[in-house]
Amino acid sequence: MRNFYGIKKRIRVYHIEMPIDPPLIRGLKKIASYEGCISCEKLLSFFNHKGPFLLLTIISAFFCIPLSIPGLSTPFGLLIAWISLHTFLGKQNYPLPKWVLKKRIPLPLAHKASQILIRLFLFLRPLIHARCQALTRWPTFSVSLTFILGLLLALPLPIPGTNLFTAIPLFLISLSTLEEDGLLLLLGYLTAFFSLALFTSLFFFGAHFL
Repeated sequence: MRNFYGIKKRIRVYHIEMPIDPPLIRGLKKIASYEGCISCEKLLSFFNHKGPFLLLTIISAFFCIPLSIPGLSTPFGLLIAWISLHTFLGKQNYPLPKWVLKKRIPLPLAHKASQILIRLFLFLRPLIHARCQALTRWPTFSVSLTFILGLLLALPLPIPGTNLFTAIPLFLISLSTLEEDGLLLLLGYLTAFFSLALFTSLFFFGAHFL
C-alpha cells in the first residue's frame, strides 16, 4: 500500500483471541437479551443439553443454606434423583410437569436476575472457570453421583445439618459441569465421597457416630 508520497507502507494484521464465555454465562446473556415471551422451558433451552444441570444447581443451592425448612428436602431430593436418572437415560425432554415448563416468567425479572448473575459469575471468574475440561465431558459418572446424593437428601433424618453434606457436593458437581471446570468437579467428587462415607457410618453406627 502506498501513501500520499508514494512510499510503501507495510500493514501488520494482529489476530486477537477473545476469551470464549462458558456455557453458563452464554446462556445468561441470551436471557438478558431476549425480548419475547419467556417460559421455564424456553429459559432452560438457552443452556442446550446442560439445562438439567442448571436445575440441579438451582435446587441444591437452596439447601446449601444452614437454615432450611423441615420437610422440603424429601420432595426436592426425589426431584434431584429423578432429574439425574432422566439425564442418565439420555432423555431429550425436561423431567418436569408441563404446567411448570409452560409457566411464564416476567421478562423484567428474567432480565434483572440474569444481569445480576452475569456480574456475579464474572466476579468469580478467577475461581470458577473452564479448565481441565476433559473431566466434564463424561457426565455419566456425575449424574450417577447426583442421583445417589438426591436420594440421600430425600431421607427424613432427624439430625440437623445433614442436608449440607449432600447439598454441597450436589451444587459443586452441577455448577462445575455447567462451567466446564474440571478442578471444581474433582472437589465435588471429594465432597461427595466424604458424604457417602458419612451416611454409610450413620447407617452402621447410628447417631453415636456423630
